[in-house]
Amino acid sequence: MLQVPPECDRDAEKWCVFLAGGIAAEQLVFGKYDVEGSTDDRNKIGESCGGAIGNYLAEAERIIRSHESCLQQLRKELLVECMGVQGLSQLGANPAAASEDSALLLLSRDRIEDIWKRCPQNA
Repeated sequence: MLQVPPECDRDAEKWCVFLAGGIAAEQLVFGKYDVEGSTDDRNKIGESCGGAIGNYLAEAERIIRSHESCLQQLRKELLVECMGVQGLSQLGANPAAASEDSALLLLSRDRIEDIWKRCPQNA
């Protein structure tokens, strides 16, 4: 379940920009976004801010572009992890079996925060 970042807790507009960030990142990396996959975020934006997600995309994109090298580094590490997991699966191992709920966690929160801290923009 997605936790509300502390800075968004009392500010609906920041929350909506945060939610639009997923779409903005997908557009930046892939040139498009998963419309079906963003349904929940779009609904939350409609409920919280009363507007369309497009009203918050420009600000979300501006923020993400200002940290683009960090996003690319995170994407690179995710791809490396995915390739490793696929390799395990092809060898017959079940990487998801280690988790009680069988959810596959590619990168821990600590690892993501470490990547973030190492980004030149955040040093």
